[in-house]
Formats: sequence, C-alpha cells, structure tokens
Amino acid sequence: MHADSTMWWFLTGNKDSIYNLARESYLVPAAEGKTANDFFHAQDFILVDKESRIRGIYDGTEPADVDTLIDEVKVLMHEYVERKETGR
Repeated sequence: MHADSTMWWFLTGNKDSIYNLARESYLVPAAEGKTANDFFHAQDFILVDKESRIRGIYDGTEPADVDTLIDEVKVLMHEYVERKETGR
C-alpha cells in the first residue's frame, strides 16, 4: 500500500500477543474467546493517535466510512504538524 513506515506502525509479532493487545489495550470487541484461535477479524478500521487514544472507528466495508477515515487522518496529521510548529 506504499505506507510510509516513518508515519505508521503495523503490528507484527506473536499472534496471541497481537490479539491480546487488540482486546485489552484498544478494547476491540473482535473476539469472544481467549486465544488467537478464537479471534475473528472485524471490518472496522480504528484510528489511534500518538497518545494511544482512539480517534474514530470506521466500517471498512462502507465507502463513506473509509472516505471519512481518510479525511480524519488528514486532520490528525495537520494537528501534529501544527503542534510541532507551535510547540504545543
């Protein structure tokens, strides 16, 4: 997807650890069980900022939601650029 790795973090590693992170840290309701084998993938995209706050949840199967996500990523990027420039 030509993502700039200096701007994005992609989860890699042990499957159980990644799925636990999704369940426990981001509180993603994507699994009913306790192990990686019980996990199923939801269609949602979750926008998380540098402070680990969820900024939005978007249905990846809905073009309008994906468009909104793209717009909100641009807003978030602008916020970080503005903070860097103003020192806030």
